[in-house]
Amino acid sequence: MCAAINLPEDLSGIETAVASVLLKFPILKNVLGIYGLMDASGRSFKKKIQQEGIAGCVVVYVGGIAELFKSSRKQERLYLSKRKGFIKYGLQYGVDVIPVYLFGNTSVLTVVKSGPIAKLSRKLQMSVTYFWGKFNLPIPRDDKVRFHLNFVIRILSAS
Repeated sequence: MCAAINLPEDLSGIETAVASVLLKFPILKNVLGIYGLMDASGRSFKKKIQQEGIAGCVVVYVGGIAELFKSSRKQERLYLSKRKGFIKYGLQYGVDVIPVYLFGNTSVLTVVKSGPIAKLSRKLQMSVTYFWGKFNLPIPRDDKVRFHLNFVIRILSAS
């Protein structure tokens, strides 16, 4: 949400792919919809990337719930081996895929990862959790987040 608010106007058409189930909750899908969300299903994804220019761009967070619940402030985990569909579509439709990873991203917010919330998230196949950071509010901490491209390219080419 913070990124969507600060996004330059010429990039505002880029949507973020989210779990299909998230878009089935009436109020939630309308509130979050202002941030440019789209269904992450294969059908929606194929339709999106066939559009021209910015309209055909989409942000994909590959790790999903697995990364959310398995990563921590001390250990970051990537889940890519079973999540290569977006790469296949990129190759099939001749679309550029730009892998990006933010090191330290797991340290800016703390997430409830166990108990009934975690079970509900897994059952719904979407993240339903409480998170907090600075001053125990949903504000990111001032930890350093580092962008690193080469690391992700090596992981993708190694799998």
